[in-house]
Amino acid sequence: MPTADQSKPVDFTAADCAFVPVDLADRPAGDIPYRVLPNSYTESYTFNNGSMQQITAVCRWSDANDFIDFCEGYTVWDQADTSRFHRVLPLVSPFQSTMYCESCELDRYAVHQGDIRTAESAGHWPSADVATYRLTFRPRLYDMLTDAQIDASSWATSPAACKELGRYVQRILTPRVEELKLGAYTLESENPSSPGTWGVIPDPGFVPFVRTDVVYIWYQVPFHAVPIAAIGNCGAKVNSTAFDLLLPVGGTNTSRWAAETLLFKGLAQELQPYPGPNGELLCDVYYSFSYQPNGWNKFPPPSGSGAWWPVRRRGVTPTAPLYPGADFRDLFKPRA
Repeated sequence: MPTADQSKPVDFTAADCAFVPVDLADRPAGDIPYRVLPNSYTESYTFNNGSMQQITAVCRWSDANDFIDFCEGYTVWDQADTSRFHRVLPLVSPFQSTMYCESCELDRYAVHQGDIRTAESAGHWPSADVATYRLTFRPRLYDMLTDAQIDASSWATSPAACKELGRYVQRILTPRVEELKLGAYTLESENPSSPGTWGVIPDPGFVPFVRTDVVYIWYQVPFHAVPIAAIGNCGAKVNSTAFDLLLPVGGTNTSRWAAETLLFKGLAQELQPYPGPNGELLCDVYYSFSYQPNGWNKFPPPSGSGAWWPVRRRGVTPTAPLYPGADFRDLFKPRA
């Protein structure tokens, strides 16, 4: 790993210099060179996502602002593109490709390493040649794909998915055992004094089943681009078609949720805006769903066993299901 000598001026033109990769459209000046201070690397590996790596990096003072932005990554809402956001991914750890920069902490600024300069310019900013940052890297709980990668992936072409659903989205599943209430006189009990003799129970019955609470967390969404209209339209509805992908299963893109098995229940928590690295206003969107493998528009047959039967609202013309359908992909697209 390229390093910098703390006792000498930093050479950012050396052949072994590291770079923060930058798209020219985001920064015409190109990639940002930096050097890693020797003996500055530390690491900690624990269970439950507590692992981290740290390095101390030196960049030009003139690059310091861009260095922070591109190390931490940022998201931009391009209103001309309604399929996805423009996302700049955080810097990947030089030592492990599954860890991304989480924070940048200014350690000092100097005319060269080892000589901290305290003089200020007329604009009351430090007059310095370099800035030294302590960078912390951690793994993410969701997939990290660049714009180019997501545009070329199955997330962009599958009828069950959309581009933003394939990155910056965490899925949390909680299976639960519940009871589906049935009408009266649907259960029988056996007389212990007369084995084989069954009597009808006049009280309402039930059928046990397993459903799953599903929470989708969509991270770093521009606050003003949250699809509020889609949230209202999808509320108390089921997925009209197969939704989301399991990648890969047998080399194919298998849908995660069959049609009408996922019920959208709204937001799991309030929208709380926070500033992003580039000054943009972001929020994390928590979507609450409920998965019923038999389908939300079906009930158990009179026998109480076997495949569930479709049901509809009685006396309603035209025929109306219990839960109408909606396209849940709209929940993961920038608002129109």
